[in-house]
Amino acid sequence: RLFTDAQLRSLTLPVLALLAGRSVMLDPDRAAARARNLLPHGEIEVWPQASHAINGEYPAEIAQRAARFWDGVDGGEVH
Repeated sequence: RLFTDAQLRSLTLPVLALLAGRSVMLDPDRAAARARNLLPHGEIEVWPQASHAINGEYPAEIAQRAARFWDGVDGGEVH
């Protein structure tokens, strides 16, 4: 079940969304546009070469990106 627009807009916590550009589960550009429009504190990225198994394909890169995101959250850079 998809989150409603109202549910996404109501999130007050920082959100990092890494979307697979070659996912068969979603339209990555449409999902990214929706997330950018609705998540007030979102950082949204489409990884063009990633499939729906993005976490298995890019574990080190995801760990690095997540660490930068959390450093920003902890340092007060994410609003």
